[in-house]
Amino acid sequence: MKVLSQVSRVSNRLECSGKYQQDMKVLSQVSRVSNHLECSGKYQQDMKVLSQVSRDVKDLEIYSADFLVDNTQLGFLVSDRNKNFILQMYQPEARESHGGQRLVRKADFNVGSHVNTFFRIKCKVTDPSTERKASAAIEKKHVTFYATLDGGIGFILPIAEKVYRRLLMLQNVLTIQTPHLAGLNPKTFRALVVDSRTLMNTCKNILDGDLIWRFLQLSAVEKNELARRIGTSHDQIVDDLMEIDRITAHF
Repeated sequence: MKVLSQVSRVSNRLECSGKYQQDMKVLSQVSRVSNHLECSGKYQQDMKVLSQVSRDVKDLEIYSADFLVDNTQLGFLVSDRNKNFILQMYQPEARESHGGQRLVRKADFNVGSHVNTFFRIKCKVTDPSTERKASAAIEKKHVTFYATLDGGIGFILPIAEKVYRRLLMLQNVLTIQTPHLAGLNPKTFRALVVDSRTLMNTCKNILDGDLIWRFLQLSAVEKNELARRIGTSHDQIVDDLMEIDRITAHF
C-alpha cells in the first residue's frame, strides 16, 4: 500500500486513487471550485489512466486526509474546516452507496482543533515489559496519529466490537455520573459541527479517549460502582485501557 499526500493551490478536493485495498493513494488538494471526497481506482497500466469509482456528494473543506487500517478493512479519514473527523468507506454492497457510486460515512467526531496532518504507524505487537506478543489481529492494524494547529497530538485506533461496546457504556456512565470542567457536556462538545442543516444523521461511532481515561483517576469505590453499573468488572476495563496503551505506545 502506498500513500501520497499533496497540497496544491489549484483545486480543493480530496481524491483517493489506486486499487482498493491493494495499491491505493491519497491526494489532498486545495481549490475554490469543488470540495468533495472522491475514491478513484481501477488503474489500467496499459492505458495509464485512473477511473473514478466512488465519491462523497457532501461538500467538505478538507484540511488533511489519510487511511484508517483495520485488518482487511480500509477507511478514508479526513479532517475539515469545522474541526471534525469524518470516516468514509467504500462499500458497494451497501444500499446507501447507490451501487458503490457514493462513499458511505461510518463515523464523525469533533476534535475541537484544526487537524492539518495525519501519519500512520503499525500497532506495536510486543510489550517490552513482558515480551508478550500481541494477537494476529493486532499485527494488521495501524494507529493513525494526528497533529493540530494549536500544538496538540493524538491518535485514532480501530478496536474490536466487544471492546467498543464496553467502553461506549463506560463513556455514557462517565458523562452522566462524573463532574466536568465548567459543567460542560463532553457529549455535546464531540458532536459533529456543520455550517448548515443537512438531511443526514450523525454517525458518531468514535469514542472520546480523553473522557474514558478519566476512569483511571477515580477512587477504587467509584471504579467498582461504575463497572458494576455497566455489567463488567474494574479489572476488565483496566485491561482494555492498558491494551490500547500498549499497542499505541510508540513515543
